Amino acid sequence: MTDRIQVTRDHLNDAFDLLDGRLDSRIKRHGDMSHASVHESLGVIAEEYKELLDEIHANNVQGVADEGIDLALAAIYMVASLIAKGKING
Repeated sequence: MTDRIQVTRDHLNDAFDLLDGRLDSRIKRHGDMSHASVHESLGVIAEEYKELLDEIHANNVQGVADEGIDLALAAIYMVASLIAKGKING
């Protein structure tokens, strides 16, 4: 896919809905505790990035989307953990 097309606000909202659903699943599986440190966050992000690369190399479009959501969620959870710990303002 090399052609660019417009990404509308509706497309972005759909992606945020997928992210929100994945967040619910993550909390059910792992609980709602923060990451212990930014190093833990980095480890989660690195693992999700590796899984995304694997799906890209496998040319698996659905897998790319799933891992992209997981990667975004890991980054958002890192920020939420920093907010929860009072390290940054929300």
